[in-house]
Formats: sequence, C-alpha cells, structure tokens
Amino acid sequence: MNKLSDLTKKISKMKSDLNKKQQVQKNELSSYIDKHFHNDEALKNLDERIELSKKNLKNYNKQVHPELYTTVKDNIADLEKQKIDYIKSKDLEKVIPEFLKRKDSKLTASDIAFQLYEKDIDLIKEVCESLSRSLKIQRTDNYRYFVNQSKNEPKISSNKSGNNIDIKVELEKLKILFDEGLITKEQYEAKSNKLLGI
Repeated sequence: MNKLSDLTKKISKMKSDLNKKQQVQKNELSSYIDKHFHNDEALKNLDERIELSKKNLKNYNKQVHPELYTTVKDNIADLEKQKIDYIKSKDLEKVIPEFLKRKDSKLTASDIAFQLYEKDIDLIKEVCESLSRSLKIQRTDNYRYFVNQSKNEPKISSNKSGNNIDIKVELEKLKILFDEGLITKEQYEAKSNKLLGI
C-alpha cells in the first residue's frame, strides 16, 4: 500500500511539473507573439477561431456527444497548428533570405530545412516559393533557391532620359504585371534584362 501511495505521489508531481512547463511555454509563446505579431490580422483571426472553438467545446458533453466533442477538439488542435505554422513561416521569411545570402549558393528546400534544423520541409517550400514570387530570393528551374547579391540590393541606375530608377522596384512591378498576365513571358524577360543591363 505504501508503494502505491509513493507511486501516486510521483505521478501527481510529474503531472504538476508537466503542467508548469506547458504553462511556461504558453507564456513564452504569448509574449513572443505579443512582441512580434501584435498588429497581425491573420493571427488575430486564428486566435478568435481558436477561442470560439474552445467555447463550443465547453457546450458539448464528452459522454453525451462524443463525436461532436472529438471533432471540435481536433479542430482546435488544427487551428493551433496553423497558428504555430503561421508564426514559423513569418519568422522563416526573415531568416531564409539572410541564410541564403550567407551561404552564397543555390540550395533546395530540403537542404535549407536541414541546415536550419526545420523538420517541416513543406513549410520551407511554401515560404521559399512565397519569397521567390515576391522577388526577395530567386529560384532556378530545378527549384534551387538563392540570393543574387548583385540583384538583391536596391540599386539606383540612370536610364536613357537621365532619370534615376530603383531597379528592384521596377523588377517587382514587372513581376506583378507578368503574374497578373498583363505582359508575356518574353516581354517580362526582355524588360528585366534591359533593367539589369544584361
């Protein structure tokens, strides 16, 4: 009987320690989010959806509505994962260009994930593609990502009329026109090459 009592006390202490550790992690995450994402509408939307789902969960009795209870609980877990992925992707949007600049080589998403100790390769691919579309990094045809040092820094160049132009801004405008189908690929490449002096 004494051994059972000791074992029960140990289990209770372990549960208590685990709860304290989880609370510390939640507090750290909350303070990090408050510091870096206090005006982020997408994150606020996710938080509202999580809170609403938690309120709904309280309305369902686990014994009376087990399927509904499980569905809502799974929904909360999915929303919390989306929130964490969103925060990670925002952080990665800052980290990846700097990382590629330091590496000064063309890397696949899996190479980037490995070197950044990120297990979620799909998240790295998503972020890299987003950065590539916004011209913050470049991508080869075989999906290797890089930062071209000469193209990444905004440069001021003079055109034939003598006006100064920001090449990066002009390239971003061209990319938007191309993505929206307002100019052809040939027009995009020709104008890009002209701006870059190629």
